[in-house]
Amino acid sequence: MIIHNMLQGSEEWHAIRAGKLTGSNATAIGNNGKGLQTYVEDVVLALFIQKEFKSNKDTERGHRLEPTARTKYEFETGLSVLEVGFLEHNDYCGASPDGLVKGQKKGLEIKARNAPKHLALLRTQKVDSATIWQMNMNMLISGYETWDFVSYNKDFKQSFFLKTFPRDELKIAKLRVGIAAGTKMLKEALSDPIIKEEIEWYNFKNKKQ
Repeated sequence: MIIHNMLQGSEEWHAIRAGKLTGSNATAIGNNGKGLQTYVEDVVLALFIQKEFKSNKDTERGHRLEPTARTKYEFETGLSVLEVGFLEHNDYCGASPDGLVKGQKKGLEIKARNAPKHLALLRTQKVDSATIWQMNMNMLISGYETWDFVSYNKDFKQSFFLKTFPRDELKIAKLRVGIAAGTKMLKEALSDPIIKEEIEWYNFKNKKQ
């Protein structure tokens, strides 16, 4: 694992992630089916086709409240969190965790869930499958043993939800297979003459600008 310290969302962050399988798509990677193939195609296309990112209420709320949730986590647990930009697994894979807990083999995943989802977490204690896959991919890449999940919604009396997840070795094994399969697909695509030409043309255009 190589830790890259840069601001998530910055140009440097986008550059280091380009052409890599990342933790936000861990479900597709772990299931290693048509979803992975579609995801790899998206990763390759993003190298020469700029896709406009459209934010929504959930993403905007997350960006706004994540720092508060991280501070709340430190207060509630007495732990300190190190913010990092990107964890590089290899040339074709990595992840962007919401934090690494200092002095422990533990990481942090923060979600600012909307009211219905936050209430459901409080009542059932059940975290969605996609987030569990994402945390396990973070644990695979970091080598850490546990990952803390936090949901924060300031409109609730119980605004802070915390649940700790250990490594799921079955999911880890599936992710290893999926990463290997996705890496093979990426290498094959990136060696294709047509794709290489498109990437070169895109880089040339942007260099001129």
